[in-house]
Amino acid sequence: MSNPSREKNNSGPLRVGLTGGIGSGKSTVAKYWEMLGIPVFYADAEAKAILASDPETVRRVQALLGKEAYTEAGPDRAYIAEQVFDDPEKRKALNGIIHPAVNRAFEEWVRQNAAQPYVVKEAAIIIEIGAADKYGALVLVTAPETLRADRAAARGDHRADVQKRMKAQLPDEKKMEKADFIIRNDGATALIPQIRRIHEAILLR
Repeated sequence: MSNPSREKNNSGPLRVGLTGGIGSGKSTVAKYWEMLGIPVFYADAEAKAILASDPETVRRVQALLGKEAYTEAGPDRAYIAEQVFDDPEKRKALNGIIHPAVNRAFEEWVRQNAAQPYVVKEAAIIIEIGAADKYGALVLVTAPETLRADRAAARGDHRADVQKRMKAQLPDEKKMEKADFIIRNDGATALIPQIRRIHEAILLR
């Protein structure tokens, strides 16, 4: 698949977005990309670091959600999740604080990897925030919802929280409309051949 509305970068490596819902296994897929020698920027991990340590971000999040958003140990993620998952306006405002900071870190990282043929940005909600067309190619990792829930629970997430997060994200059927490539991580379809085919297709762009 190819989307003609994708941004074409005049300089530097092609930016490839890698996305998928909670429990889809996109981080596992990203590790395979690193094995191919392609740099991967983990946007969700960067967002957590910024939320915890960037003074301006901390100030703005507390202004939005209250001082209770942080404890002495750092951000109270359960409290923050409770505040935003049932409130689309607050969720949008929080994204408006976090995502620009993550994007600045990503652009600096891209400059550091300017010699690469392409780079991958792994992020959960590329499509939900309307950023799909900011990438030269978009890869979607899919899996059945029951399997995604089981995976998230196995890593320690509470099932009620998982269900809330799933509801806050678009269903895979809607995401597929935006994706250039789809990886099926259903536990039965081999991942590596899918990733290698996409890798080779991107190199030909």
